[in-house]
Amino acid sequence: MRRSKKFEKRLLGYGNAQLAYEYAKKLAYDFGKKRWPAGEELIIKDPIYASRYAVNFIQCPWPEAESTIIKDPQAAAAYAQHCLKSRWPEAEAVISKDSGSAADYAEFVLGCRWPEGEEAISKDPECAYQYARNVIKGRWPEGEAAISKSPKDAYYYAKDVIKGRWPEAEQLICMSCLGGYMVYCCTSRSAFAEDVFLWRFDTGSEKDCDTLKQYVQGIDWSDPVNDFPIPGRIKRCLRGL
Repeated sequence: MRRSKKFEKRLLGYGNAQLAYEYAKKLAYDFGKKRWPAGEELIIKDPIYASRYAVNFIQCPWPEAESTIIKDPQAAAAYAQHCLKSRWPEAEAVISKDSGSAADYAEFVLGCRWPEGEEAISKDPECAYQYARNVIKGRWPEGEAAISKSPKDAYYYAKDVIKGRWPEAEQLICMSCLGGYMVYCCTSRSAFAEDVFLWRFDTGSEKDCDTLKQYVQGIDWSDPVNDFPIPGRIKRCLRGL
């Protein structure tokens, strides 16, 4: 493909930062160009695409774009991680307002707890779970209220962080999907969990039962490796699928 100056001039005339960024990607793919100087004046006006351009093409600090990038928490966190490779104090007030950006900034930039971002992080189940697992590396009571509202994150929090039963969230976990519940049941050995599993299997939708069949299909129950610590009532049920 040949570059067309006429086409590039028309593209820039649209005034669209996303189009300019995507064209820069194409130039990089087709011609090995690391930067497209003609498009930077337009790209630099949008925080998301300015950050992506800095991360993917410049790969080092881009001071001219920082006053724009700092306006968006996700853009600022990514820029600090991949371009500055260090704290960006001027952007922390913005980053701390967004749960995902704050969690990423704490994990990948600071490498430690970040009290200023914890209020936002604690309100999002997935971010709170990941922050507890990857940053705190232990239970985080302040985030458990949010985590306990998401069956998936509650299950993984019990498995990866608590490393055992989490009674406060068991009803939510058990009443969610059969597959996720089954794995929790394997580790919890809870009589309540057994009863709920069998109730869910007996009364679950066709989709639920199909999901469970796919989950256990192909398991060689004679192999000691697959002799999961599943309570007897449930194992008999699974073997009958």
